[in-house]
Amino acid sequence: MYSWPGAWSARSRRWRAGAERIGGGDFAQRISIKTGDELEGLANQFNDMGARLQESYADLENKVEQRTAELSCIAAAADRDRRRAQGHQPFGMSI
Repeated sequence: MYSWPGAWSARSRRWRAGAERIGGGDFAQRISIKTGDELEGLANQFNDMGARLQESYADLENKVEQRTAELSCIAAAADRDRRRAQGHQPFGMSI
């Protein structure tokens, strides 16, 4: 059985390791501390924050992907219009 200082040290190491992983971008990391006290409550809040960050990050990645596709279409249309304005028609097409 752990002595109180030993148990505290083990929990604080788990807490620190989990926090470092979340801070490093591993938003799926969860901190599992079952103490029934404020430390467990703090770990739960930290886990909730990690879940929200994970969701927000996924949402941002989705938005970037959509916007990149939109900008690609706009760039292709602008290139097509520029070529038409310069008199370069694709083979077999006329204005």
